[in-house]
Amino acid sequence: MRRRWLQSPRRSLARSTAFPAAAAIVAVAAAVAAVAASVVCYTLPGFEPVVAAVQRASGARLPRRGAAAIAAASWGVAIQLAAAEEGPVVGRGGALVVPLDIRKAVRLILRQGDQAFVKAALEAGRPLYRGEGLTEPARVVAQVPDLEDKASSPQAEARWFKALDAALRSQGKPALGEGQLWVGDVAVAASYGPACSMWPIDEQSRCLWLENARLWWPPANPDDAENPGAWMEAQKPSTDIAAGIRSGHEVLVSAPGGYVAVPADLDSELFERLRAGLNVATGSPPSVQ
Repeated sequence: MRRRWLQSPRRSLARSTAFPAAAAIVAVAAAVAAVAASVVCYTLPGFEPVVAAVQRASGARLPRRGAAAIAAASWGVAIQLAAAEEGPVVGRGGALVVPLDIRKAVRLILRQGDQAFVKAALEAGRPLYRGEGLTEPARVVAQVPDLEDKASSPQAEARWFKALDAALRSQGKPALGEGQLWVGDVAVAASYGPACSMWPIDEQSRCLWLENARLWWPPANPDDAENPGAWMEAQKPSTDIAAGIRSGHEVLVSAPGGYVAVPADLDSELFERLRAGLNVATGSPPSVQ
């Protein structure tokens, strides 16, 4: 008994020094991985909108260099956490994509998604779609702004969207340089690729749609092409997202935190799980029957 008592403190001491050392190694490795992911973020197409969102949150008092550092660090950590929980991060179309199953997609939407957006989709009875081209649910970590695609469009269209983006920015509205056009009509979305329902992740997302125009291009009157800003105001911009979804019009969505995309053929199961999750969380009856 005496011998065991004498050896026990030594074993305890070994454990007490080994565990912190192992924890320190793990922490350093995680920090290095997060820094590496943060460095990669600077090269991603969707990085600038995240920087802009950080600057807006600071009341424009934070210089771009500081905002970029914060954005890269937070984004790098988010990528590491996503990869650890949901599988490897893979590149797709210039964006980072984390594959999910439907249960994880619903959990992510309910826990980290824009809840006002989720409730608006449930009230409308359908989501917003985009021809995202995915065949399984996924988290898209970096939103690639539509302006990057539009800039390579035929000259008249590219010139239109660049001028429209400048008009939106001057008025403090969501801009094409920081968001994408989604639509409540799955057939329209499918014309650009396999359609997915789209769900912003974070409360910083912003939406804008036009009551008098189904599409943002081309304008019905060719003369309007000379003044996109005036055209936009004449189309009655609205931020009523539920009405925008029901309208079937294109909706400009800025989602700095990325989004979850779910193939449209999973709509029924997705909505059933979302309604069930919200009922458990709030105790309220379903918004959509």
